[in-house]
Amino acid sequence: MNHYQTLGIEKSATAKEIKKAYRTMSKKHHPDAGGSKEAFGKVADAYATLSNEESRKFYDSYGAGEGNKEKFDTSLAELVVGAMGSHGDVMEICRKQVAEAMKDLDRKERKVSKDKAKFLSNLKRVYCSSDNDPVSDMLRQRVALADDDLRRIDELRKMTNYISDNLDNYVIDPLEEDEDSNRGWDVIFDI
Repeated sequence: MNHYQTLGIEKSATAKEIKKAYRTMSKKHHPDAGGSKEAFGKVADAYATLSNEESRKFYDSYGAGEGNKEKFDTSLAELVVGAMGSHGDVMEICRKQVAEAMKDLDRKERKVSKDKAKFLSNLKRVYCSSDNDPVSDMLRQRVALADDDLRRIDELRKMTNYISDNLDNYVIDPLEEDEDSNRGWDVIFDI
């Protein structure tokens, strides 16, 4: 189940709709109201991801967990094929796009690390003798989500480095124009 389904909203939902859905679902699944900690954690995870614009864009682009590499590889292939219609050195365009992707991952990593530090700082300030304190639970969940985001960013960075290191192994050959092909270029992924 994806985050949108968890909150019962459409992918096009506004920030206001996301917040309203979170409130409704968190009341429904809160452990004190007879819900399970697991369901409540999923609702909190979905809200934490979708309520933050950067996290939502990242989630919409690459999703969460397994399958990220396939989506990332597909978007790279689309990038290379899209670049072939451009003028200039196609490989240079690809190198620039990979470098831009690395910068974007660096920005995301700095933001997530900063958010995690803020959550940890707030967690230290919260004092409660109960292990079931909802504020502490929420802060611990946010720290765990930040750790998950950092792992996903690291996974994407490894894939981007792999692509960057092997970009010269992608061979771009001109094709003769024929009725089956109007591109005039063919990409051979030789890795």
